[in-house]
Amino acid sequence: MNELNRREDSSSTSSTLLKIRQEALGKAFNEIGKRRFELDEKLDNGWISKEDYQKDLLKLILESREIRDKQQEINEKLGLG
Repeated sequence: MNELNRREDSSSTSSTLLKIRQEALGKAFNEIGKRRFELDEKLDNGWISKEDYQKDLLKLILESREIRDKQQEINEKLGLG
């Protein structure tokens, strides 16, 4: 009986930690949006070259894909997707 209770406690703890991680990833994704806006602003104001813009944009795209993949993985573990 104690083993069953420990498994349930562990499961709810894991679920809680996954939800916290999911929130953190959501915030990280929002941060990428802000960084993209700032990057566009730098280009528009002539503070960076087109080449630097493209390099930084590619980095943001790759980072956002990584976050999205992690979000999908967590959603699957939580049974949300």
